[in-house]
Amino acid sequence: MKKTLIFLLLISLISCEEKDDLLGMNFDEETYNENRNLWQESGILNYTFSQEYFSTSIGGQPELNTIVRNNELESIIVKSSGEDITSDELIYYDNITDLYDFIDSVVKDANEQINSSDKAMKGAIIDVEYDETYHYPTKISCSGYYPDGYLGGLSITIFVNYFQID
Repeated sequence: MKKTLIFLLLISLISCEEKDDLLGMNFDEETYNENRNLWQESGILNYTFSQEYFSTSIGGQPELNTIVRNNELESIIVKSSGEDITSDELIYYDNITDLYDFIDSVVKDANEQINSSDKAMKGAIIDVEYDETYHYPTKISCSGYYPDGYLGGLSITIFVNYFQID
């Protein structure tokens, strides 16, 4: 009986610690700033990359090939069909700077929600992986923590692949 009680006590302590880890903002701002600065300093203006966007609100989108010239979007094409898209059809990012701006926006918005007494979000994890050579984000994962069975909310993943300097 004592072993069972101790086991249950340990499980409850572990689950409390896990919930506490979900409270507040979990984002490596130092690594983010370092990579963003290195990307900006690289001066890369002409490149191509693919992007895939997933969220719980809209589901997955097709992989998009993005062509950037002078740091401006030249074209964006659905990889599977080769068709150009219009801005209304899908969520996409014009260039790598736009992806960094998205991260800034998500962090700011999540912090505002976490610190607001009338919002359901109590914590967020913004996890970004970077290319070691060119310092652009290769994977962006954004998750909100909502206690009490809240449905919906922050849950986005973006993959950036096939980056090539032109």
